[in-house]
Amino acid sequence: MKIKHLTVFLVSAAFMLLPVGAAFAQGKTVNLTQTNGKIEFVGAKVTGDHDGGFKNWSGTATLGKDGTLQKLTFEVDTTSIWSDNDKLTEHLKSPDFFDVARYPKATFQSSKIEKIDSDNGTHKVTGVMNLHGVIKKIAFPVTIKSGKTVTASTEFVINRFDWDITYKGMADDLIKKEVLLKITFNIPK
Repeated sequence: MKIKHLTVFLVSAAFMLLPVGAAFAQGKTVNLTQTNGKIEFVGAKVTGDHDGGFKNWSGTATLGKDGTLQKLTFEVDTTSIWSDNDKLTEHLKSPDFFDVARYPKATFQSSKIEKIDSDNGTHKVTGVMNLHGVIKKIAFPVTIKSGKTVTASTEFVINRFDWDITYKGMADDLIKKEVLLKITFNIPK
């Protein structure tokens, strides 16, 4: 995929521009794919919930020498959206929701990953998400566990209206504006 190669090239170029000490402090950059992670969501309406996610996406995770997660990026192919209902999947692709013909990609790039003491996670990730043509800074809790791999998992809610995804549904079956994102990565050290 051209985007994956471009991402790897840009990350490599960025490492060459860093001061020697900063480059040494960073361990390695690992590619993230469907084989070592998943990006899913739960949307809800008055009559019930729907599970969904994305079949095609790619990203990178940068680990420090000590195995700590230092940076996270990913790009989602919104045309690969799926849900637990085929008719809903097609509707999610339409201009009412993701408008995949107009916005075929969504991206996230972290700017900061910091350790926190919280019941919601061990770290807070801050970064910029580009979804549906809207670029917005977000922060969310992540639980990071380190062993043979580094596992990063999160569940957090976004307000889809913040990204101009404002379809309300039918009067007798309104769609909630809150969407639960569920993201997990298993990153080899």
